[in-house]
Amino acid sequence: MVVYGLVFGLFSFLTPVIFPFIFIIGIGYQKLATSNTKYWINSFVLLFTISCIYAIFIFEFDDIIKLDYLVLLLIYFKIIYVLIMLVFSLALIGFFNIAYKIKNVFGILVSILIGIEFSALFIRMSLPMYGSLLANDNHVDFSMLYFGEILAVSAILIMILLLSRRLHTKYKDKSWSENISKLLGLYIFITQIFSILKMFNVNF
Repeated sequence: MVVYGLVFGLFSFLTPVIFPFIFIIGIGYQKLATSNTKYWINSFVLLFTISCIYAIFIFEFDDIIKLDYLVLLLIYFKIIYVLIMLVFSLALIGFFNIAYKIKNVFGILVSILIGIEFSALFIRMSLPMYGSLLANDNHVDFSMLYFGEILAVSAILIMILLLSRRLHTKYKDKSWSENISKLLGLYIFITQIFSILKMFNVNF
């Protein structure tokens, strides 16, 4: 069962839902940190938040219906997530600069919200697959499935964080580096606007 979780966790990073988080975490995180130490504090908060969400699923829930119910509860965080990400996107674009002291707190807040949103999306994506496994075998060990998934997710995120920090240190003085951040900010802004419209059931 651990292998199922590992494989799903690895390949999920290639899906349209999860793939953008590679850039949000890899590029956006550089702008949230006031120092190398703050960067790794934010990174730890992100990984810790994701681990806590998964721990709830592994240790507290043993029923697929309950799992789906908890994922729905996490949607209530969506409005807060959207608002904070809008502020974050505008800062990346360059409409304003976040004050030094505020940036430290803001970085931790964004890390927590991204961790919750990331986990909710990941777990919600996994429910159909685990539901099909449950239909074929009533003795599916969800704890092992999610344990394998969190191992894969954590490993990929750590590699992204390490690689992005190294690239940032090497190319931070390049003019195109700032433009990439602005493009990411524009992407985040557009996606959050679409999220707001979706909340109000606006169809295109």
